Amino acid sequence: MILQTLEELPPDEWFNDCNTQDRIDSWNRWKHFYSIIHAFLKAHFSREELLVDTLCPDPDLKEMCGFYMDYCLALYAVISWGWKYIREKLEDEIEDFPSNPGEMFDLILQSEALGFLSSCVFPEYLASGNYYYEFSPRKTYNFYKKSSKVEQLRKSGKKLTKKDKILVQKHLEEISKKKLEIAHFYKWFNLCIQVCEKAKTKDKVLKNRLEELSRKSREIRNKILSMYHPRKAPPGHAINNGVRLPATKGAYLNVSLQS
Repeated sequence: MILQTLEELPPDEWFNDCNTQDRIDSWNRWKHFYSIIHAFLKAHFSREELLVDTLCPDPDLKEMCGFYMDYCLALYAVISWGWKYIREKLEDEIEDFPSNPGEMFDLILQSEALGFLSSCVFPEYLASGNYYYEFSPRKTYNFYKKSSKVEQLRKSGKKLTKKDKILVQKHLEEISKKKLEIAHFYKWFNLCIQVCEKAKTKDKVLKNRLEELSRKSREIRNKILSMYHPRKAPPGHAINNGVRLPATKGAYLNVSLQS
């Protein structure tokens, strides 16, 4: 099920909306990304040798694909183990609710894939509906760096200074605004995780799987942070009606895996 899902991402029908060369190029890059994840997992499940360097010679892409592979495995582990809680809570509330964990996993990854493509060349799919979008590697780097600091402050257990409280509050407000833009891409993910978070107090296995998923998500975030470090980050850009342009000053934050 996992292999079939990844093999079909992004769906071929999305290619019909690629009416510019930049959109075609972006779709192909994401197709390549998912094909690498598929190849990694196919070797993993078949117990064949994983020819990592042959499949993906680029070191940054290879590492990101490895982290995303681990994320997929951890995500499915949460959904499959927590399915009884998810179904019990959501089945009667949501029309066309998925019939099994595999279908839910499909929906989550398909929605994420559309989110990745949207923040690259289809900004009109974001909540704002705008056809113009800017990406700044430096702003992305600063955002993730601040996120890491805020996370450390919140988990430290220490009494926060006034300055730290202001930092945490402002950053949480910024996160809330960003989430509104991409919330519909993570609808199914958020619903499942919210249910499982409540259920973990009575299920130690689920609690452990949620913690593992959180670790894998942090690995992806930290990789993005290193890729967008000012010393090595790619130049910023803007998207206007599917055409990629040099970014203007004050570029908007992009939260995707692809520059």
